[in-house]
Amino acid sequence: MANDIKPENFHNFKFNDLKRYVTRNYSDGKKQDQILSSLKIFWDTYINERFPTYNSFNQAIQTCLDDLKNLVYSRKNQWENNILLTSKRVDKYLYLKKKLVSLNVHPPDDEIALDAHDFNLRNDILLDFITFDGDCYEGVSKIKEFQFNKVKGKYDYL
Repeated sequence: MANDIKPENFHNFKFNDLKRYVTRNYSDGKKQDQILSSLKIFWDTYINERFPTYNSFNQAIQTCLDDLKNLVYSRKNQWENNILLTSKRVDKYLYLKKKLVSLNVHPPDDEIALDAHDFNLRNDILLDFITFDGDCYEGVSKIKEFQFNKVKGKYDYL
């Protein structure tokens, strides 16, 4: 973005100028709304002067991007430290897969159901299988061989 704004057009640049820039250059309403919703936070956090210079504005963008990279890295590390990975499923459960296909459970939902079934077979406590996909819910709930405490869908949470 800063590459589009020329230094010679940057005199007395204000927050409203930044908003106008986004409105002019992003016609897609959803994308424009997403950008506009974050501008005030960007401006308040990274712009430290009433009328930033071209160079200080570019620096603010770079600092914001650096902060976002650090945040992503931190969240990735946090996720890796908290995630519980299970053993990979070895059994293909072909008879269950055929039933899922015949009941219109499409990929990857069929594989997710089989993975969850396999996980429950390896543990003492049976977990619920939860999906908000109507076809998946209907199909999985009709197969009695699955090892789930309960099969739940979106209507269980309304």
